[in-house]
Parts: sequence; structure tokens; C-alpha cells
Amino acid sequence: MTNQRLLALTVCIGAALMIAAQAAAPAFTRPAPPQDLMMLDRRVSAIEQRIYSLESRLNQVEQQSRMTQRPVQPPPAAAAQSTELRLLRSELEIIASRVRLIECGVVQLDERTTPERVREARKKAGQADSSCRLHPDNPIQFPPWR
Repeated sequence: MTNQRLLALTVCIGAALMIAAQAAAPAFTRPAPPQDLMMLDRRVSAIEQRIYSLESRLNQVEQQSRMTQRPVQPPPAAAAQSTELRLLRSELEIIASRVRLIECGVVQLDERTTPERVREARKKAGQADSSCRLHPDNPIQFPPWR
């Protein structure tokens, strides 16, 4: 059970750090200068690695929570633990939806940096089905954390 609490604490700390980083980010009022494609590619790769590590950690937490579930009627003292598990599951769902939003943002960035001829070829081949690729020039906006 201590591993779950440690993992839950780690997830909460990570979420708090992401919230703090988002709140501390300055609002840009002027357009940014064009970015070097190699630098942008490295940044996108770093973001993808972080997303994959988050996904693997989420999968580990889900597996651990499944392993701790027992079909036996829980004793009255375990009612608080089941409430805690439900809370952790809801937090995991929120984080998983946030990861999906971040992945969509990465796809939009990828679409923005893709040459126009490649975009057109992808549309002709019918590969632009992703809703994230439909309007790549729209600003990437994430809803605020609760």
C-alpha cells in the first residue's frame, strides 16, 4: 500500500509542477521569431519522451490498482481505502485525458512543421483523419486544471 501512496504522491507532485509551469509561463503578445527546425525537432522529441514515460507510469499505477482489487467483500476499515482508490482512479483518468490533449498538441506542432507538399500528399492519401491535424494553424490551448 505504501507503494501506491508513494506513486500517488509522485503523480500529484508531477501534476502540481505542470500546473506551476503553466501558470508561470509568460503570455506572449508578439509573434515569436521563426524557430530552427532541428531545435524544434529536438523539443518535440523530448516532449514525446516525457509523454511516453508518463504513459508507462500511468500503466504501472493502473496495473497496481488492479492487483490490489479483491472481489471479496471489503471489511469496514477498508471503506476509506476504497474511497481513496476511487479518488486515485478519477485522478488517473484526468491525467490520461491531459496526456491525450498533449499528444494532440504535439501532432498539431508536427503538422505545422511539415512541408506543404507532404501535407497535401497526406490529404490525398486520406491519412489526415486525425482531428488534431485538421486545423494545425489554430493555437494550441489546454483547459485549466481543476
